[in-house]
Amino acid sequence: MTRAATAPVRTTVMAALGGVLEYFDFVLFALLAQPLGDAFFPGEATPQIRLIKAFGLFAAGYLARPFGGLFFSHRADREGRKGVFAQTVALMALTSAAIAILPGYATLGIAAPALLLVLRILQGLAFGGELPGAMCFLAEQIPASHRCFALGILIAAVNAGNLLAHGVILVVSSTMSPSAFHDFGWRIPFVVGAFGGLFSIVIRNHMSETAVFEKMKAERRIVKVPVATLLREHAPTVAHMMALVAVHAAVISLFVLTLPSLLPLFTKLSADESRTLATWVTAVSLPCYLLGGFLADRLGRRTTVITTLCGTICVAVPAFLLMSSGHELLGSIVGVVPPCLFVGAYLAGMVDAFPATVRTSGIGLSYNIGYAIVGGGIPSLVTWVIQQGAPSWTLGVVFGGIALLALIVEVVAPRPSYAA
Repeated sequence: MTRAATAPVRTTVMAALGGVLEYFDFVLFALLAQPLGDAFFPGEATPQIRLIKAFGLFAAGYLARPFGGLFFSHRADREGRKGVFAQTVALMALTSAAIAILPGYATLGIAAPALLLVLRILQGLAFGGELPGAMCFLAEQIPASHRCFALGILIAAVNAGNLLAHGVILVVSSTMSPSAFHDFGWRIPFVVGAFGGLFSIVIRNHMSETAVFEKMKAERRIVKVPVATLLREHAPTVAHMMALVAVHAAVISLFVLTLPSLLPLFTKLSADESRTLATWVTAVSLPCYLLGGFLADRLGRRTTVITTLCGTICVAVPAFLLMSSGHELLGSIVGVVPPCLFVGAYLAGMVDAFPATVRTSGIGLSYNIGYAIVGGGIPSLVTWVIQQGAPSWTLGVVFGGIALLALIVEVVAPRPSYAA
């Protein structure tokens, strides 16, 4: 195989591996929400209130993502796609290390949750620039006929970081008593994440700039303020993409990140059993990303998007009914498969929806605002809904409603397409 032929494969592997390590750091906060809440909030509060407060800090990271997306995407459109990679992963590694050693409420009082909030915001800023940059970087170096599959690989790898996080937590928790893990063992995965981030920096330093950006630079088509041009000329496209991103954010938030903490609230599963189940659900989702991208490259992106959104609407309520009736794993798989098949197609469409001059900014703004609103808000919302005594299928109505809105937007609103 020639060097030219292997270049896209090498780019995909390196971008995906970096995504694994950075997402590992980002999701630890959600997976360890209960011990974090107990360590950083007053002891007299109930465990449920501490969990809601921890999810509030988790949401702060999501709310920070649009600002990180704007900052780093602006630089990617002006200075190059490659440059943001090492910067975002370095920031993520530093914040993980800081969380690992940050004293709790018993030592620092109110300063402890305040500092944890700052660190979580910094994580949000870092990840807000990471994934949009990776999408743009990868898509601009992959032929259009294979772009959905390549982006499916990227998202599968990113979520493999979530699977890795589950695995590390399970390994660490199995080596000590539950009380020891609750008191200090939860810090160890953050240490692992910090070292993984350092390794990711080394990986990304070996990447080259995309030919698309080099050509744009040579032709002097660099936009001075990309976000201003984006909002002035492409605001409807940003709104369109946000509706699609919301579905992706909902499935990740509901079925992966918050599942270990939510299942004990409306099923008979323990926290450890819920973490194990979430690990299995994540493992099931990975080949779905690959299969969805593969099919979208052959059947067409729009066909795949519409079909999988219809499937998501149909399974949303049944999935939660199954989970609440004792079929937790089956219900989770039913709920997670259709929206995961949807991801490669919509991401490729998002890349093509913006011209190269504002592409990273467009992806960053759409992706991160969608995730901030839905991904950041769902954990606290659904925890509150369950605490109010609402039936679990209510969560399916929320999930299905998000998918229905995305379907309406996709069918009704026209979407531009630019060559990547």
